[in-house]
Amino acid sequence: MKLLLFLLLSSGNYIQVDVVFTGEMAGQYGMKKATWINPNFPPTLGGMASFYSLMRELRNRTVNKPDTLFLFDAGGAMGGNLMGEGANPELTATLMNKIGYDAMNVGIRDLNLGLEGLKRLANTANFPLISSNLQVSPFEDAKLLKKYLIYDVKGIKIGVFGLINENAVFYLWKHNQQNLRFLRDVKTAEKMVKLLHEKGADVIILLSGLGFRRDTMLARMVPGIDLIIGSFDGFGLRNAYEDPINHTIVVRTYNSLSEVGIISLFIDKKYKTIAGYDYRRETLLVDRYLPDHRILKLLSLSGKTSAFR
Repeated sequence: MKLLLFLLLSSGNYIQVDVVFTGEMAGQYGMKKATWINPNFPPTLGGMASFYSLMRELRNRTVNKPDTLFLFDAGGAMGGNLMGEGANPELTATLMNKIGYDAMNVGIRDLNLGLEGLKRLANTANFPLISSNLQVSPFEDAKLLKKYLIYDVKGIKIGVFGLINENAVFYLWKHNQQNLRFLRDVKTAEKMVKLLHEKGADVIILLSGLGFRRDTMLARMVPGIDLIIGSFDGFGLRNAYEDPINHTIVVRTYNSLSEVGIISLFIDKKYKTIAGYDYRRETLLVDRYLPDHRILKLLSLSGKTSAFR
């Protein structure tokens, strides 16, 4: 497989687009012990501080082609409980600004503080918040959320849209649901795929807060989505899943920022379709990615040097 991908790039007929992603970070930005790797002698994970070092390394590799590397969050970045206790939108956005996110899908955890928390998050973020099926009060909708994004990479147009689970009302405290409306996710996906194709998108990426089972269902029911980056229900995928009918690729990381996902898409310049891909996960071990002292200082000032509890 690696040889085939190398041959594709060597031919000059393909371009490589790298997508780095997180999902369901749940406010756990600090350092912690990876007891699931070794319960007796657990290695240390560096959280956001190690993630910063990883992104710096990846960006150094693509310094001559900066427009081919993207960083997305699929949703669930904020911590706190369903009543909003412990959630910190400003800290979440500030850390994600430092890392250099390109966009963030709004997940259920990100509505811990309702519309007010969403405003605080958006006001601090240097990146767009995206959701195609979350509706807030009419006067705030366009200001807070993008329905979709389109990026031009060397003539290839990449469309990105986001979904939150349509059953979000069952996960949010009642007072956090005020002025929020959740549209049906499958119907919204169908509309967005059609719209993005009309806008000229060649490759379509969904940032999904639906959960794995609904992601795979959507991959089968809605043709035209090339890549689904998932979050929400807490478990990850060791390998990419590809729907056998529509060939939609589904990827997701394990939660709590224990790892990040990196998928390289190899896109045919002539036909503007994905000809191949390579997926890997990077565990944020401090021995591999030295925690950045500036991020550690920011976490220390916020009291989040260890995992959120």
